[in-house]
Amino acid sequence: MMKKIPYGLTDLATIISEDYYYVDKTRFIRDLEGEGRYVIFLRPRRYGKSLFIAMLDAYYNIRYADRFDEFFGKLDIGKDPTDKHNTYLVLTLNFSNVDSDKDRVEESFNNLLLEELRMFAYWYRDILPADAEAKMEAHTNSNEAFNAICKMVSKTDKKMYVMIDEYDNFANTLMSYDENAYMNLTHGDGFFRLFFNTLKAVTTGSNAVVDRLYISGVSPLTLSDVTSGFNIGKNFSLLPTYNEMVGFTESEVRTMLEYYRDATGTFNHTVDELLEIMRPWYDNNCFAEMVVGKQHMYNSDMVLNFIQDYIMMYCTIPSEMIDPN
Repeated sequence: MMKKIPYGLTDLATIISEDYYYVDKTRFIRDLEGEGRYVIFLRPRRYGKSLFIAMLDAYYNIRYADRFDEFFGKLDIGKDPTDKHNTYLVLTLNFSNVDSDKDRVEESFNNLLLEELRMFAYWYRDILPADAEAKMEAHTNSNEAFNAICKMVSKTDKKMYVMIDEYDNFANTLMSYDENAYMNLTHGDGFFRLFFNTLKAVTTGSNAVVDRLYISGVSPLTLSDVTSGFNIGKNFSLLPTYNEMVGFTESEVRTMLEYYRDATGTFNHTVDELLEIMRPWYDNNCFAEMVVGKQHMYNSDMVLNFIQDYIMMYCTIPSEMIDPN
């Protein structure tokens, strides 16, 4: 059967288990693991950042150890995995779920972090101390709860991998319409700055509980404000090695178009014709000065939206070339 188009999907398990088309980016795991313990990676919206984090979660999370072959057996990293696969207790946070209203943002952030920490205690209840779940349920302050969960992990023989998606989502919204509210959360004793201070504390020292950290977002501005510069790790966003880590190369788009051309047997255009149409709309991104003109990247959301619309519209060119999302 023809592979389904993974438009809007950010869950690797669903994409693999339900036979969606997947552009394999797992080769970058080796580079990231070897070159950066604490990483920030920035890209525009709808560019595949969340799916990449889901892939890292599936690869490193000890919860998925028995599904490694299912997830990665046919992918690049599955042929030559690193020693660290499925060895971490993973805490994944998505800050796009934080309410950006200035009157609710702190409470929303606190509640989201508490809920994720409670789920963390639940998922790893067989590894953490016996009272971990009860202690997390009793906490009402997320910063105190985060410190507490780190202390619990320190009593085990495991380490944490913290992954933060859309780290600057709600902060960017605040910045755009209420600069004072933004300054209050990112400076002084603001709750967001306090969170990053705590995070930095548990990533330092020879016995650091958080062994690895991956932060994804759109802009470096918020991180610079809350940390006075990301001085505990490396910003990989503009390095040529990682220009192709998310988004699609033209070769990847060509391979995808050839697959759906052959699978449907109904294309009214050649692959070259479709690329010529798509290129001015979607192939305008390059994130490393050294590869300008050599490695321009297609926006993955736009490509998937175009192919989906093209097939559903009886292989005619969509009248709307830009995804309204």
